[in-house]
Amino acid sequence: MEVFDLLERVERRQALIIQQLIARQEQFDLPTLAAQLQLDRSTLRTDLTAIKQVFQQLDDKITLQFDSNQVRLVSTGQISVATIYYQYLQHAVKYQLLLYLLQHSGTSKTHLARHFALSVSTLNRRIHELNDLLTEYDIQIKNGRLVGFESQIRYFYLHLF
Repeated sequence: MEVFDLLERVERRQALIIQQLIARQEQFDLPTLAAQLQLDRSTLRTDLTAIKQVFQQLDDKITLQFDSNQVRLVSTGQISVATIYYQYLQHAVKYQLLLYLLQHSGTSKTHLARHFALSVSTLNRRIHELNDLLTEYDIQIKNGRLVGFESQIRYFYLHLF
């Protein structure tokens, strides 16, 4: 399982944008970046705005500057790429769900849906996606709890953290 597997499609796309910006380490032409990522320019601008908000939570160690034609990362302190990705991971619903299941022995789907402000059907989709990922650890989410051998569950959480 990869960390990116726990991110939603939009979050993965934003991480890909960040990767492109870090790789170039210079000013990027917005139309060129949109073409490389096969994105509409308005989608790219929306993602850049969201990335800028994520960066604001990192104590201004990195900022994103962009206008209608150019985008640029500006590092104002020491920050690792892992720290940036962890910021995304912390807010990912699938990651939060796994943390919740670690801290609580079991709960109902209705309670989980309310806790994460999701519909039950969306929660079911996320659980299904997680169960696909958890197959390699021989564990699964069932009836609001992780099911499997305790050693496998511990190994999974060790791997996750």
